[in-house]
Amino acid sequence: MILKQVSFSVILFFLLNSCNSKYPILFEKESGLPKHPRGLYVLNDSSWATSGYDGVFEVYSEFSKKYSYSIEGMEDLRDIQLLEDGSAVLMNSGNLGRIWRYFPENDSLALTYKKDSVFLDGMDFWNNQFGMAFGDPVNGKLTILRTEDSSQTWKSLDYNLIPDGLEGEAGFAASGSGINCVGYGTVYIGTGGGKISRLYTSKDFGLNWDVKNTPMKSDTSYGIYSMYFWSENEGVIIGGSYKYPSLKDSICFYTQDAGDTWQERTNGLGGYCSSIHGSENGDLLIATGRTGTYITRDKGVSWQEFSDDQFYSVRYHNRKAYFSGRNGQLKVLDITALEK
Repeated sequence: MILKQVSFSVILFFLLNSCNSKYPILFEKESGLPKHPRGLYVLNDSSWATSGYDGVFEVYSEFSKKYSYSIEGMEDLRDIQLLEDGSAVLMNSGNLGRIWRYFPENDSLALTYKKDSVFLDGMDFWNNQFGMAFGDPVNGKLTILRTEDSSQTWKSLDYNLIPDGLEGEAGFAASGSGINCVGYGTVYIGTGGGKISRLYTSKDFGLNWDVKNTPMKSDTSYGIYSMYFWSENEGVIIGGSYKYPSLKDSICFYTQDAGDTWQERTNGLGGYCSSIHGSENGDLLIATGRTGTYITRDKGVSWQEFSDDQFYSVRYHNRKAYFSGRNGQLKVLDITALEK
């Protein structure tokens, strides 16, 4: 039995910041491991995790570290998912296409996907059993993987099922959130890097695909970096360019018909954002990146600066905002006031 407890120092830190901040800081770590954590996942109120460089990941129980681990030889664990049994699924981004599953009860690792020279960009799950991952093109088509057994195995989709890619088209692994699994069998994958940023869509767990052009600015470093769909048809895509972060034309769009039509939602954003997440109905959205952190209460019609803090990734859960950033920076805020 794992005891859920918060150290005295964390409690004191919370009490002090409750008096001085509009949004009380529940947890903060300025530096440490994992290095530059881009992977960020929140399972429930008492379990969340982050991952980063050198194969390092950490799992937290409420606001105390539960355990940390390093997978030797891994480059950058840019995505992480916690399963209901307490195990963690880790995705490496780099020259080595690797997906691992870690079992904390016996401190063991299982390599569940292995392919060299495949750059993986992100993964997401519909539930504890079914999930998908994607990576940059091989032989002109995106790499798309599926698991049906809680990441015990991953299988590549039939090459003939995957739509042809465009010249220069690829995904972005800035926060592992360029893919969304929604509802029952719906999955979205966002791309950029070429002349057009596109949205790959499937309604049947990846058996059939449609590709839709988006008005998102696209070029070598521009495209869809992150997305958040709160229903099978309604969501927001966001991005820009990590090379030119202050440029902010056409970097955020909203759809309510699964990407058939788009409405620009860039107003108020300061520039490039690498991650977006929000409430289950989309009424509260938070975006973050190299120009700061932003919030909207009207599905992106207007954004307001939430903080000048710059993070890689954001997750929202139960009136709390979780952030991960450079040099091991982590922060959790109580944003209950925003829902009043």
